[in-house]
Amino acid sequence: MKSPRGERNFKISKLLVIAAVLTVFAFVNVSGINAQKGKKIGKSVKKKTPSIRVEKIKSLSDICVPIEKTYQSIIQIDKDSKITVTVQINSDIKTIAVDQPMSSLPKLLSAIDKKSVVTVKSDPTLGFELIADTLQQARRILDNCINIEASTITENPYIYIFPEPRPDDVILKPNPNTLVVKLDKDSNITLNTDKQGSLNDTSPLTNTLKEIFNDRDKYGVLREGTNIVETTVIVKPDNSSKFGDIIKIVDAVKQAGASPVGLQIDDMKSSLEMPTPPIILKKP
Repeated sequence: MKSPRGERNFKISKLLVIAAVLTVFAFVNVSGINAQKGKKIGKSVKKKTPSIRVEKIKSLSDICVPIEKTYQSIIQIDKDSKITVTVQINSDIKTIAVDQPMSSLPKLLSAIDKKSVVTVKSDPTLGFELIADTLQQARRILDNCINIEASTITENPYIYIFPEPRPDDVILKPNPNTLVVKLDKDSNITLNTDKQGSLNDTSPLTNTLKEIFNDRDKYGVLREGTNIVETTVIVKPDNSSKFGDIIKIVDAVKQAGASPVGLQIDDMKSSLEMPTPPIILKKP
């Protein structure tokens, strides 16, 4: 029979053995973790994303904004749809054609220097269909930046045209920052999916855009690749609209601070024709 002292020594020895086993076990675990940390991890293989052609008018930056206006060719269309073409270099103006019929437009466009900025000026009573056809022909023949005077704001009366779409362009989801102002045949105005008054009262449109632009400035919603707040607006008139109706809409969006303003002149299915997101104003 063990003495009390011997029994006590036995218990102490047993505890020492258990402690030693736990220490070894802990050391092995720590070593394994450290080894795992020090282990070089092979590069993950990234799946290759198939390349697709981005639709030209998907991006707001695709609006062709002329930089230099010291050399421009001006196509003036009067109320009788007669065309006068002039070339302006700085303050010097030269007349190329006067009161020509619309049927002569392709020939007149071919005579315009492609190095010049092309500006279209139209009588307000003319229909949008005629203006859109003129702009489409100018864009196709000249293959350069086209703009049209469509505002009474004299320091910047211009709106700009998208490049010509291609049949094989891929239709993608619309940019969530896209702002599209549509005018329907009943003169009602919508901003994306929200009703914003009518031609008789464009103040709801102007006020809403001001609020959107203020929020974008506050929350840093910038134009892609720049540090400029995104204030681009696209105008999409109804085919039955008069050019004077477009001027009223453009004046309203410019008064809100929109720049640049683009005009959609193509009827083809595009990202601008896809359902655009509703306007959501963030509140602090």
